[in-house]
Amino acid sequence: MEIPLLQTYTPIFGIILLGFVLRSSGFPGERFWPAAEQITYYILFPALLVLKISTAKTAGFDLWTLIAAVLCCFLLTSALLVLFGQKITRDGPAFTSVFQGTIRFNTYIGLTIILFALGDSGMLVAAVIMATLIPLVNVLCVAVLLRFGRKSGGSNGWGTLVVSILKNPIVIACVLGISLNFLQVKIISPLADFMAILGKAALPIGLLTVGAGLEFKVFQSARLTIAMACLMKLLVLPVLMFFSCRLFGVQTEAATVAILFAALPGSALSFILARQLGGDSRVMSGIITAQTCLSIVSMPLVLSLFNFFY
Repeated sequence: MEIPLLQTYTPIFGIILLGFVLRSSGFPGERFWPAAEQITYYILFPALLVLKISTAKTAGFDLWTLIAAVLCCFLLTSALLVLFGQKITRDGPAFTSVFQGTIRFNTYIGLTIILFALGDSGMLVAAVIMATLIPLVNVLCVAVLLRFGRKSGGSNGWGTLVVSILKNPIVIACVLGISLNFLQVKIISPLADFMAILGKAALPIGLLTVGAGLEFKVFQSARLTIAMACLMKLLVLPVLMFFSCRLFGVQTEAATVAILFAALPGSALSFILARQLGGDSRVMSGIITAQTCLSIVSMPLVLSLFNFFY
């Protein structure tokens, strides 16, 4: 299924750019952006997910082949990074940023593209992918940070990780939405309307916070590390996802969404985790910025090639 990604991503990138301009100009103040990010992450975004996923019509995709394909791709990529990535960067904390920058993905950008280009039909596929990958990605990232980060003896890291996964509002929303959809439970009208209003605010505010988090100053250093993370994330991971979907025979629409998620730029949550567990948060910020900017070109290219060959 072809996605007119350039037309779809251009207004999305415009909102991200607006967030960067607003933050750089000091409007509406530094205290606004953390609060906006929290309310989006914990309230607005979950409301959107539960409502859209619970009412999405299944596209008839094979659930288990999709899960197998995305797990195979991300586990293989993680193994390749651990085997070879640390030898290339030769710096533990910098390697953790490359690792996070490769396997984490920005859900705000991904779901905005899916809603604009595929409508509700792609939401159920996206929910399965997120419910599968978010716990896995968190486990892998914490394991790598505890092994290669600056902080030693991160015994609290695993306990914090388990609690954070169980309390993750995106995971909870995906599981709840999938359950309601599977059981064919309809959300009552007043509550559905309430959630719809909240959901309409989720993506624009989420994209503004993505732009507000961009940081260009770090490009003066760590260029090789940033370039490696961009290459792995924007090219290698989508290519591996393409072959994984072909290997497991994933249907075209589900494969499109899976490759889209693989091609997404890194998540701002990577910066927070790097700062908490001894990663290189400065390099992580540069990776997120570079990937977000480059993805306006890389994502249309990757999905165009997918539509041609799949």
